[in-house]
Amino acid sequence: MATAVKDQAAPETEVEWAARLDGFVERAREAATALRKLDQEAVDRIVWAMTVAGLENAVELAELAMEETMFGVLEDKVLKNYIATEFLYDYLRDKKSVGVIDEDRERALQYVAEPIGVVLALLPITNPTSTTLFKSIVCAKTRNALIMRPSPRAVGCCKRAAEVLQEAGECVGLPANALQVIPDPSLEVSQYLFHHPGVD
Repeated sequence: MATAVKDQAAPETEVEWAARLDGFVERAREAATALRKLDQEAVDRIVWAMTVAGLENAVELAELAMEETMFGVLEDKVLKNYIATEFLYDYLRDKKSVGVIDEDRERALQYVAEPIGVVLALLPITNPTSTTLFKSIVCAKTRNALIMRPSPRAVGCCKRAAEVLQEAGECVGLPANALQVIPDPSLEVSQYLFHHPGVD
């Protein structure tokens, strides 16, 4: 009796693997270039939209984190999502993050906020969605693109949290691919990105 063999994709070669990761970095660099051009008003509009989206989805994201990681208490995860959005927004909302942010007239100094470019963040299994929300909003406020590499047991919930904020931000001017989650949780991916010349 003949049996059907399912089509299976051939494993990625090292060259294909590197090219795929380079693609994440290239897209993030394009987003970082666009973010650099935003003024304070545009940045604050994006941060507000992302904050509202995070608040509106705080419970769903906490539930996803619980289902996927099997860690923690749901109510605590919801609270942490609120802290990573509303509380963070309350702290950031009046802070300048574009251009001259302070002056020391006595010493004739100006303090100028400049973005770093592309930030790489590791996301823990213990607080995956709140960490995604927090880091994403901070990177938007500081005009940096963010590549996230979640714990192997928190990829889905981190990806969903980033999608929620990216979609909300894009509606008011956030560049495409400003927030990206790399679904491959291997240590090799982290090492490759830590040493990547396109990651600042």
